[in-house]
Amino acid sequence: MPYSNDVVGEWTAAGNDPQVLDGLLAKIEAQGALAGTYTHKALLQALKSANTYANTGKYHTSIVLMSDGAATDSLTAFFQTIDRQGIGRDIPIYTILFAEAKERDMKALADGMGGKMFDGRKDVAKAFREARGYN
Repeated sequence: MPYSNDVVGEWTAAGNDPQVLDGLLAKIEAQGALAGTYTHKALLQALKSANTYANTGKYHTSIVLMSDGAATDSLTAFFQTIDRQGIGRDIPIYTILFAEAKERDMKALADGMGGKMFDGRKDVAKAFREARGYN
């Protein structure tokens, strides 16, 4: 889900087929940077989408967040919102750092959501594969 002030698209990939994952990575790489970094607003939408899959009992659901900057919205408010709405705490979020992403913020998000942070500043494709394999 590429995002700026709002989510601008939604792509899914099922399974671990290398061709499917490479295709998803190609879409990500072709997207290019967007201006805003309303990370937690986008994550709320991602959790709602992922929750649909998680509730079927057929999928082991997780979210991989890739960011090159600092979130311009509040992590505390995000946690309060998902707790109030009763969604998402059982869906781990794995974060991937690249470019100027804020390590402290990405780690706090991953830790708070039962995930893990991966460093993609040298090789984002490798970090993405590690994140998907970790789950």
